[in-house]
Amino acid sequence: MNVGRFEVLGQLGSGGMSEALLARAPSGRQVVLKRPRQPDADLSARLRDEGRLGAKLFHPNLVETIESFEHNGMPVVALGFIDGPTIDALRKKRAVPPAAVARIGCQIAEALGCIHGALGDDGQP
Repeated sequence: MNVGRFEVLGQLGSGGMSEALLARAPSGRQVVLKRPRQPDADLSARLRDEGRLGAKLFHPNLVETIESFEHNGMPVVALGFIDGPTIDALRKKRAVPPAAVARIGCQIAEALGCIHGALGDDGQP
């Protein structure tokens, strides 16, 4: 199955509002496609905003927003794929050392600082 120019390889996960699909770009690069689980005008608008704003954010602790597009009338955001275990999977295997938790927390805070410090096209936060 294809979504836009991307070949879907499988589902990575699903939440209350959207699903994440593992896909391959024509270049061979693996990406994540995020799309709404069902038609919803509010969710679609938020996902379009996420794609538009994400494309303007660059930080080493943020996943790259590659592009956003429409497929079958629904927004799709293509994101960089990072191969590896989730924090939850690591936590289930063994206790995560406090120093690692602190380091991860700092990285998350830095990424949030980048996001919340960003300005829109109008120069406003």
